This record gives sequence, structure tokens and C-alpha cells, in this order.
Amino acid sequence: MARSTQNPLGLCGIAFVEFAGPDPAMMDKIFKAFGFSRRLRVADADVAVYDQGAIRFLVNQDSVSFAHRFGQLHGPSICSMGWCFDDP
Repeated sequence: MARSTQNPLGLCGIAFVEFAGPDPAMMDKIFKAFGFSRRLRVADADVAVYDQGAIRFLVNQDSVSFAHRFGQLHGPSICSMGWCFDDP
């Protein structure tokens, strides 16, 4: 994707959406019902990775993370997103 005045950063997509909340088993059930597959768990953090095609969801259960505090405060929610660019 070429950079333009409409897209000066060269944004070309969303890399991931990170979820947090007090009940990760509930999110697991919902994501699987939507057709997502749990692919892996991040080795050095309590984070599960789900995907469906090019869509990637993370569920962060790390009890000392910002995501955990955000999920406790707001309930099941999106706590962060990652972006894809043409030229990182």
C-alpha cells in the first residue's frame, strides 16, 4: 500500500486485538463459538493466542499486567491493539 495524504503512516491493517477480563474461560468459549482456534500460549506470559484466518485475538491473563488491571476495572473488554504498517 503506497503512502498518501489519506494514509501518511502506511497503515495496512490490525496485527492483533488484546482482550482482558475476570473470566478468561468465558472468552475462550465465545471465541471458539465464533470459529476461532486457540493456537498457542505465550511462553513467558499468561497470554493465549486465538486466530481465524488473518484475524488474531490475544487473551491476557497475566495477573501483574496492565491488561489484568484493565479487565478487573472494566470487565471483559479490549485493552490494546497492534497495528501493521507497510514499512515498520
